[in-house]
Parts: sequence; structure tokens; C-alpha cells
Amino acid sequence: MTRPTILLADDHTIVLEGLAGLLRTEFSLVGAVPDGDRLLAEAQRLRPDVIVTDMTMPGLSGIDPNQPFDARVRDLLLAALYSAPSTLSLIPFQDAIGTRERINVPGTVNDTNWRYRIPRTVDDLLADDADTDRLRRLATDGGRLETPR
Repeated sequence: MTRPTILLADDHTIVLEGLAGLLRTEFSLVGAVPDGDRLLAEAQRLRPDVIVTDMTMPGLSGIDPNQPFDARVRDLLLAALYSAPSTLSLIPFQDAIGTRERINVPGTVNDTNWRYRIPRTVDDLLADDADTDRLRRLATDGGRLETPR
């Protein structure tokens, strides 16, 4: 049985070495990088099964929940999901089209939670050649969709 591949990212060498030592027993370590720029490049090149990263380091300023990922980061994350070796990849719809609306409110149970309306009609989504072409390319590149003949 092959072990899942893992890529580590942290700007502190001692943390990288410690994580590598702990995770080598269960994972195949494919890389360890010290900054966000190299993380994005290596994630795209290596396509590991798992990425463990420090969220605040040079080239990666953390995640601001009020700011959407830019298109490059969103597409890298989608590409990693599409190319995952699992038989099923679930991609939240709002992530695929780049919106930030929440489907639920964590820690909330009431009759309005989990209600979500996409911000565009299906016809509008299908008419958006840029989004459909981008998602088709990502799915094809990741082996989730056969290339049209």
C-alpha cells in the first residue's frame, strides 16, 4: 500500500524538521519549503496528497476570512482537489466559482441555517465561458474529465 504524499511549509527550520520527523512514519515526505511562494510552486509541481503549512510566513500572509482567495490560489487549490487520487472529490460550489457566501453559520442551529442560494442562475453560469472553460480545464488536467474529441 502506498503512503500518502505530504508537503510541509514553515519558515522555522526547527518546526519543519520536527514535523518531518513526526510525519515520516505515516506519509511519504515529498518536500519541505520555507516560504509561501515556494509552497505554491511546489504544491503545483508535486501535487501532494496533503499539505501542512504555517499560515503566516514570508510569501504567505495568512488568511483573512473577509478577503477571497485570488484566482491563482483558488485555481491551485481546485487543481489539487481535482488531481487527488481519491475516487470522489467534493468541491463546494462557492469555491469553484469564487464566491464567499457561507452555506452555514458555525455553531448555529436554527431553521435558516444551511440555506444557500447561488448568486447567479444556472443559465448565467453556463453562459460564462471563462468560468466553464476554467473549470473544464482544471477537471481535465486533474484527470476528472476526459478530453473532448
